[in-house]
Amino acid sequence: MIPTVETVAAEVERAAATWRLPTTVVFGRQERYDAFAASRAALAASGTVALELAMAGLLMAIAYRVAPPTAMIVRRYLRIRHVCLLNILAGRLVVPEFLQEDCRAERLVGAVSRLLEDEALRGAQRDGIREALVLLGLGGENPARRAAREVLALISDDNCISSYSRIRALLKG
Repeated sequence: MIPTVETVAAEVERAAATWRLPTTVVFGRQERYDAFAASRAALAASGTVALELAMAGLLMAIAYRVAPPTAMIVRRYLRIRHVCLLNILAGRLVVPEFLQEDCRAERLVGAVSRLLEDEALRGAQRDGIREALVLLGLGGENPARRAAREVLALISDDNCISSYSRIRALLKG
């Protein structure tokens, strides 16, 4: 089962048609979520889908590979230890990441197989995902309401008002 987005669905379907394994490609929000619900583990690209999988309670491994020149540039300037938002939020490796040279079939198969076979590993990933989602605000105050409250607090802060006044005076002067 391969959930994808509509913009690349035709390309994914063409690629999957050449595989020996029977494959169903689905797109659209409800079909993707149905595929998540029918699965025990996922292999996903780093990005929004990792959060969708986490919210669906699905265990996962992250795979991502870009062109070598792009990777070289990114490595030179990027100063984060992880690329998956769940790992960034947790401050540790919760979801295994297989990037660039590590993004190889045998490594990916091994990671997903371990998720399917190792109950302790599944439990640890579930706990880490839950921790990351709580840090993101899931189950707490509505994130939009929380952001609005923080912005309003910043705007009403006397320091902010005096800084704004100083900047306006500098711009006029």
